[in-house]
Amino acid sequence: EGLLIFPNGSSISDGHIRTENDIDQFLGIEYDVILIEEATTLSETKMQALRDSNRTSKNFRPRIYTTTNPGGIGHVWYKKRFVDPFRTHQELDTRFVPATIEDNAVIDPDYRRKLEENTGWKLRAPRYGDWEIAAGQFLDNFNYDLHVIEPFPIPSEWHCFMGMDYGYKHPTVFLLLAEDGDDNLYVLDEHVQSGWLPQQHAKAVHAMIERNGAHRATRDYIFAGADVFAQKSQYTIADYYLDEGLAFTKAETDRVQGAHELRARLGNPNAGIPPSLFIFNRCRNLIECLPNLQNDPKNPEDVLKVDVNEEGIGGDDTYDALRYAVFSNIGSKLAFA
Repeated sequence: EGLLIFPNGSSISDGHIRTENDIDQFLGIEYDVILIEEATTLSETKMQALRDSNRTSKNFRPRIYTTTNPGGIGHVWYKKRFVDPFRTHQELDTRFVPATIEDNAVIDPDYRRKLEENTGWKLRAPRYGDWEIAAGQFLDNFNYDLHVIEPFPIPSEWHCFMGMDYGYKHPTVFLLLAEDGDDNLYVLDEHVQSGWLPQQHAKAVHAMIERNGAHRATRDYIFAGADVFAQKSQYTIADYYLDEGLAFTKAETDRVQGAHELRARLGNPNAGIPPSLFIFNRCRNLIECLPNLQNDPKNPEDVLKVDVNEEGIGGDDTYDALRYAVFSNIGSKLAFA
């Protein structure tokens, strides 16, 4: 089932993906050619995992074919990899072939009518193939090439601090940040893990602080959401971490103000506003989260709250940890000094 074998030994295997975890069943196998329908439903991480399986030992050039529409979780990476090089005539190892319903001679007229009943980006994306929609992207000034940088050793005098978003079924997130003397912030590292107890997280966080050469006082500057301070028993979650040498401070949690601060720090080079927030490229979960954040349709000044799926994938936990750290750090500078 799902496998077509030819007399010469060649084969075609097909399958479907309901969740991103389903991709794992196709990994580790050698594929000469891969065809992916609706590629923008995949995150960049999962797409790269599939690319790693596109190889051959024969005298043959491995290749991947994809079809898709603008929008979806993979909109940003797909546009950057395929669409932008096509537009700038800089295609090297990719080829992009744009098409709209006008290019389909046998299109069902009723389908065309249904497409044209949409409005906004839902009209522009599938009907006209418009890749400039951003599809409700909240941090539309996030630019991988600008904001994601190679790690470097930080000076010992830099102020280091952390943001923490609590979860158990959801991931618990610790982000380690540093501030230089020019009001620039750097996200140095991340710890993202679900299903762990405070003792396990604390051990990993101490190790993260040490390997980044962060100041020991960092352990006293951890901004966390209000849920870890909730008194539901004799011990709060924050108390358990304090026993492990990590002291939490209640974060500034205003969602709109926090979102505004992040947007401002990402800057706008086109308007002459440089960024003041940079992320080390090892923070893969945060880097994948930020460009996929969507506007809240009920409040366009806020991010749409998104939970992880049943496999623990996705969600906005790393964004929340970053928001806590960046917005709360404003009020902590004098205290640190």
